[in-house]
Amino acid sequence: MGDPETPTHKRQRLFLATDPDLTPRPDPTRASSVSSSNASGRSRSSSPLKRQFLELRLDASGIETRALTVDGLMAIPNPEAACLLRIIRRISAYRGFLPDRLRDEILQNHNIKGSDLDDWDSAFKDSSAFDDLPGRIPSPGEIRLINEWTIECIEFKHEEAGWNDEVHFPLLKAIFREPGEKNGGLFNITTCHTARPHKAWLPKSIGSKMVDFCVYADTAFKDDVSLETHEAFCRSTLTKSVNHTEFHRLQIRPIVLSIETKAGSHNLDEAELQVGVWHASQWAFLRSSLISLKRASMTGPPTQQELEQADQVLATLQFIPAVIVQGSRWLFVLSTRQGQKTVLWKEWQFGSTATVMETYQVVAGLRQLTAWADKVYLPWFQKEILAYYERSIK
Repeated sequence: MGDPETPTHKRQRLFLATDPDLTPRPDPTRASSVSSSNASGRSRSSSPLKRQFLELRLDASGIETRALTVDGLMAIPNPEAACLLRIIRRISAYRGFLPDRLRDEILQNHNIKGSDLDDWDSAFKDSSAFDDLPGRIPSPGEIRLINEWTIECIEFKHEEAGWNDEVHFPLLKAIFREPGEKNGGLFNITTCHTARPHKAWLPKSIGSKMVDFCVYADTAFKDDVSLETHEAFCRSTLTKSVNHTEFHRLQIRPIVLSIETKAGSHNLDEAELQVGVWHASQWAFLRSSLISLKRASMTGPPTQQELEQADQVLATLQFIPAVIVQGSRWLFVLSTRQGQKTVLWKEWQFGSTATVMETYQVVAGLRQLTAWADKVYLPWFQKEILAYYERSIK
């Protein structure tokens, strides 16, 4: 037998080591495990969603998030927002969110009797408290259908589009439109999946984020002067609209409540990011509109005094509400301004389409949020922005 370290054996060993077809391969099971571990580590350390929140927090015109509590709002202070949160909390606690005049109709049609009646004891109160609320309370039949479709979406794991088509949009239409009609008063609802905020008003560190639905006000159609006023304002904005988006159907219809939806299994963080960026753009649009009104000259940048005057007026609008829907759950959120940043306060569940009673809570909550728009936002918008253009056309 020859010496294993002779030149012939050395050359053979080198050849074997460099032959790609003969080079030993790692165990495929172990390689897969290592690869998965590395990918998991990268995912944990660099989630794109987490990174976006981190960047927005450092952005001078970005977004921060805070827990939505009465104590937190009062500490700012923001008594108007705290007051609305108290109303929403009472609804979520099953207290006085339905008018007495509908008691018998609701209890009988939903076959509520025996010990189940105890759950409804505190739900009804004097009907006069609901007379001025926008929208309508859907019929028991409409509510029942929403519940049935919710069960369908849960059991058959509908995606977001399925939830929107079968549950969310039908319920919103039932609240803001009369049966068989295209509207139901001053406020209406529209889908807006493709409405993008104008890039001029986005935080610098992020791209466009969109929402699914908007409640809007048909304030332009009160009379000829109102229409001319809205159109005059549109001519002054980058979007040629009364809103922060170039979405055509909302051109002369002010957005008063934005709603972002997700299927039941989706993480809330993504929805919060979308609403936060959408609201940041809305605040920036309103500020830009106020700056334009305060400027003595349109040549050159605005002066520091003009910027401060615009910020003082914007501060009188204490917050903007929104809604996030996660499957059957309906959550109240709101945003405020802190310097040039948007603070998103999240979140308070005020209802769910999973049960009859909780669906009525959703209706009550949405009507209260729209009542805020009617009593607070639209008067502010008219006084601080539209009034200037109304005077210019008279």
